[in-house]
Amino acid sequence: MSKKKHRSGHYCKICHEYRSNESFSGKGHANHICKRCSKKSPAEQAADMTLNRINNMPFKKLSQAEKSWLENRLHDQREEVKTAAQEIYKQLYPHIERNNRKKQLHINKLSFRIHAKAFDERRHVQNANCLFEADKMSNIIVQTEFSSGGSPASKQEKLIVNLDMAKFLKWIVHSLEISEWEQDYCQNHDRFDFSEDDQIYCDELDDFEECFRGNEEEVQDEASETITWHVEADYSNGTIQKTSGTHVHLPDKVEELYWGFQEYFALAYSEEDKEGEDMAPQTGFDDVPW
Repeated sequence: MSKKKHRSGHYCKICHEYRSNESFSGKGHANHICKRCSKKSPAEQAADMTLNRINNMPFKKLSQAEKSWLENRLHDQREEVKTAAQEIYKQLYPHIERNNRKKQLHINKLSFRIHAKAFDERRHVQNANCLFEADKMSNIIVQTEFSSGGSPASKQEKLIVNLDMAKFLKWIVHSLEISEWEQDYCQNHDRFDFSEDDQIYCDELDDFEECFRGNEEEVQDEASETITWHVEADYSNGTIQKTSGTHVHLPDKVEELYWGFQEYFALAYSEEDKEGEDMAPQTGFDDVPW
């Protein structure tokens, strides 16, 4: 068995370096502080020791004591210590800021407009062209179905208990992370190659009906990408979020939101119907450009 290799010299606890024995005085050798670091003030020595401990934090799951120590350094009065702690903490816990933001968000109203193909758990496709609206104050969820021409075809309302509404909106914030969709689903629209013959045009995201009805002849000069989904969330802190996407294949969490709303309006099929046939897709979508 090979012998363990020892480093030459003596270790300095301030600069975290191994230096020659000549670099230490007698007292410094006993205190593990080299001559160069001994010239620093006690405050500078303490700051250097803290910085070295921060920079040598293990990139693994920290113990509770290590995590608590690092969290305390996030608010250190020494600017260089606080900055270093924040950088390391962000690397060790990359989602901590997102989770903290989510804790502060509570949805009062939510609208979700979709005009795309959605796939269920069994990969059955359903053409979706509808608007969902949820209001926490009234505990009402509304579904408006649109025809292929863009005009409202049907409307349903569901009154649900207050606790279920709170759980549903909390699920949207914490599990679907809707507040992060702008960042998560940011797109480079230039990569899409839509033909001018079948593109749906939209120049005002705030006008759902015009956006998805899209009169090509009227707005062709101001054409933008095809909008397949759009959400508006009104939070209790006064923040209003508006996020749209042009995904042909919906992101997983956008698709989950659609099926989450659909659960309140699903048709009650008998067990025989479920075994004998799949849910029939909606009609009137032959003009969808994909």
